[in-house]
Amino acid sequence: MKVFELLRTDVPNITEQQVIERLKGFDWKYEFSENISHITWGMRELELIENLVYQVWKKNPESAINIWNEHSPEGTGNKSIVPSFILRLQSQDV
Repeated sequence: MKVFELLRTDVPNITEQQVIERLKGFDWKYEFSENISHITWGMRELELIENLVYQVWKKNPESAINIWNEHSPEGTGNKSIVPSFILRLQSQDV
């Protein structure tokens, strides 16, 4: 199933806790794998996670930024900085 298909069917029911669990369970070092299928999985999973965080952001921006900062090694810890993927997805959402 492609990311956009999953998002279209499951996002309305996603909870912030489910997004946190996905972030916690994600292999943040997938790019270093020697297994191309694991790298492909990681790229798709990260795309999905970013989209899920964006869906939370549309409802509650502060909560989404907190979730990203607390559960992602890519988070800045600065609540005033919006992750770049949110801005990218927002521009695509128009």
